[in-house]
Amino acid sequence: MRLIYIAGKIQAETAWEREQNIRQAEEAALAILKLGAAVHCPHTMCRYFDGEMPWEEWIMRDLEVLGRCNAIFMCANWRDSKGATAEHDWAKKHGMKILYGLGEVAAYLKEPYPNDHDLG
Repeated sequence: MRLIYIAGKIQAETAWEREQNIRQAEEAALAILKLGAAVHCPHTMCRYFDGEMPWEEWIMRDLEVLGRCNAIFMCANWRDSKGATAEHDWAKKHGMKILYGLGEVAAYLKEPYPNDHDLG
């Protein structure tokens, strides 16, 4: 089963805007789960962690996890995010599959994958 990293804007000027950014990532994560992939969505794991570490520490950890994924999904707002832009650039530099829409995800998941197996 493929593991897809969800990248998009988290930070915002207001709590309401931040929550909307997180919801956008959650919607993408759920849709991708329903298409048949596993997902890593840092938005949901870290939504209340503001100020706990400097940005450089966060991105270092995010890139570590990204490196263990098969592909990255870019939420619509990714270009507005310093972190998502860094994740996109890392994925591009390392030849990772970059997905920009759910149609691309669906097509990607139909491609043969050597490690797919039935866990049931």
